[in-house]
Amino acid sequence: MNFFGYYVLNLEPTILAFLGQRHPAPDWLKPVAVIEHVPWWHGRPWTMLKRKAQQLSYSLKGIDHHLMVHAADEERMRKLCGVHGAFISQNIYVDSDVYRPMPAEKEYDAIYVAQMKPFKRHHLAARVEKLYIATAWGGDLPSFCRQVSHATFNQKRLDKSELAVMYNRTHCSLALSAVEGAMLASYESLLCGTPVVTTASRGGRDEFFDRSNSILVEAHEDAVYAAVERWKANIPDPEVIRAGTVARTEVHRRRLCGYAAELIKRHGGGVVDPERLYQRYFGQPGGLGRRFIWADTFDKPEQLERVQND
Repeated sequence: MNFFGYYVLNLEPTILAFLGQRHPAPDWLKPVAVIEHVPWWHGRPWTMLKRKAQQLSYSLKGIDHHLMVHAADEERMRKLCGVHGAFISQNIYVDSDVYRPMPAEKEYDAIYVAQMKPFKRHHLAARVEKLYIATAWGGDLPSFCRQVSHATFNQKRLDKSELAVMYNRTHCSLALSAVEGAMLASYESLLCGTPVVTTASRGGRDEFFDRSNSILVEAHEDAVYAAVERWKANIPDPEVIRAGTVARTEVHRRRLCGYAAELIKRHGGGVVDPERLYQRYFGQPGGLGRRFIWADTFDKPEQLERVQND
């Protein structure tokens, strides 16, 4: 998934959605409303109040802004601070047709898909012997974290299909940060039927976890190692993990469709059946990814040919 651009949820009226880093919408799109998914945990009052101030700045520009959060504690804080939005996980944007179980030999004990930044706590995986670490663009992992210098790691960026294969080649995936956003990688892993070893966290990744697909451990390398060994000894059915994950995702997908239908009506687009939006957004291969417009090609309106309203 690329964060540099917008998902076009509707035209006439134009409603856009975006994740992570923001870019100014092109003049020719003229959005009346935007939906933003928070890239980090926003469960503290001062963080959410800052978002409320940003929301007011959008309104001064004539844009109706709505903030989507990824965790129950964020949702409580959003309501407390009076920020317009809802609890809709960004995982709805992941292409579930790419990330799925596939026949593959288990070559690694665990995979950790994590950028080389301290908050990812790579050192907690030090005892995992057959470890694969996928960083955003590749890089010098041993210099960044000597405790995992034994790990195999990518030398270049992996595309979605390559990453899906790697999830399937491992017994489990790791989620070791204490705070971040929804952590797309842990969700991608579950779609592939690969269980997770996770530390306690804030940000929303645990909204898709249960006892059948994840093991919660203390933030200690021995605990991480023991949990990895448990998954190796008790291999779960990948299709069961995927099915449970998709079921949880459906709640958020339909929540988005209902929310978008209300925005369309509010901004003069008439009454739209949320089920029709569901088919438009998720009824074809690629899902919402088909409606993504790249920021660096905003000067090419012909992109809209593939996202015209049904």
